This record gives sequence, C-alpha cells and structure tokens, in this order.
Amino acid sequence: KLLAMLDYADKMKTQLADQGYEPDTYCMSWLPDGKSFLVRDPVACTQTIIPLFFKQAKFTSITRKLYRWGFHQVERHDSEGPPLPPDAMIFANENFQRDARHKIANMKSM
Repeated sequence: KLLAMLDYADKMKTQLADQGYEPDTYCMSWLPDGKSFLVRDPVACTQTIIPLFFKQAKFTSITRKLYRWGFHQVERHDSEGPPLPPDAMIFANENFQRDARHKIANMKSM
C-alpha cells in the first residue's frame, strides 16, 4: 500500500503541474534521487492522501507503520535545495526506491 500511496502522490503532483500548480509544493513526493520521499505537509497528507489507502487517518500511525517496515527518517539538508517547511519529514528504506520496484520483495515487517 505504501508504493500505491507514493504512485498516487506522484500522479497527483503531475496533474497539479498540468493545471498550473507548483508540483514542488505538493504534500508528498519522491525526492529527485528516487531513494527517499518527502512528506512536505503532514497535515495536508493526512487529510488528502492517507485516507485513500489506510484506515487510520493519523499521521503518527502511518509513521509507526513506516518504522515497522524498516524506514528511517533522513536528516534534512535544506542547503541542497529549496527550504523545507519546519514540519516536513523525509523517509528512506534501501528496498523502497522509485526506480527499483523489484527491491520491494526484500522488505520485511519488524
């Protein structure tokens, strides 16, 4: 479900860009390296994307699931790009990458 959620976020970001919205302001997206993803706005993400894929609508529940599946929070480096909102979070897992979907089979719940 996590991959489906990120695919959906990517599709929505593209649609917003097509309609003239700035895709870099979307609440959730892959980072350019494709090895981690950004939750730019946890509140907006909780209200728009998470309910489409999960019964729990609390962001803390989703972060617990991420940690249980081996994700870790990545340190922010605002100097590498545009500044991020203070509540933005970046998550990564070596087996969850945009261009290496075959690695998902290696993911295990802890």
